[in-house]
Amino acid sequence: MKGLTLATLGFLSSLCLGGCGSMAMDGVVVDHAGQPVVDATITAVGTPCQTHSDSAGAFSLECPPGVYDLSISQIGYVTVNFPEPYEAAERKRYDLGRQVLVKIPDDKGLLLFADAVFAPLEPGYLERDSGGFGKGQFRHYCLDRGDSAVNALSVGTHTFYDHASVGWRAFKLDDQGCAYKMSPNGPTSWGIDYNEKAEVEAEQLQKDLSRAKVTFEPGEYFIADWDQGFFTKISREDGRYSGFYVKVD
Repeated sequence: MKGLTLATLGFLSSLCLGGCGSMAMDGVVVDHAGQPVVDATITAVGTPCQTHSDSAGAFSLECPPGVYDLSISQIGYVTVNFPEPYEAAERKRYDLGRQVLVKIPDDKGLLLFADAVFAPLEPGYLERDSGGFGKGQFRHYCLDRGDSAVNALSVGTHTFYDHASVGWRAFKLDDQGCAYKMSPNGPTSWGIDYNEKAEVEAEQLQKDLSRAKVTFEPGEYFIADWDQGFFTKISREDGRYSGFYVKVD
């Protein structure tokens, strides 16, 4: 480079020895069975820094020291986005440990995910009961106990995956076994009485795939496919509304 003396080049080299160069973030990508995920892509989002896992699932991502949003992806698996930026402030190696990718299930519908296994829920049904006149009219959507399988769950938070619905909602059944009631609140409109719902933390993972963490208290629940204030059309079967009856002890 014109104008640079040997002394200047030596000075710049000494600066790089003190602060230039790259650091490495090491880790291993596995599935929930503990098997390596080969050729997964590990990316420092928004930068050229990227690498792939080897035949043992191991990787080493080398980037300049800095703060990065990291992601791990592979076709057929749910992409992992690190919840917080990862700060690698020095030129050294950082251990990211084992990173687990969840394989996207082949089954459609709402699937319970526990102990690295996807399990479909047994179907249940709500029956619509309507009648009355004027302000005494009613429409109640209550559990068909004679034809609804029981899905028994423990109290606490459970994880579900779904890639076939508009959006599942969990309604707590009242003393009559009803999830949803309607009655007139004006000459041309109906009021809606939603029963207490379970706490749901939903996340859209990618197109047509969502994950929900549902926290259940003791009681009976009905999980129904739901669209903008009412059951979806695809949930209607033989005059009833399909979904899943959950009993939590």
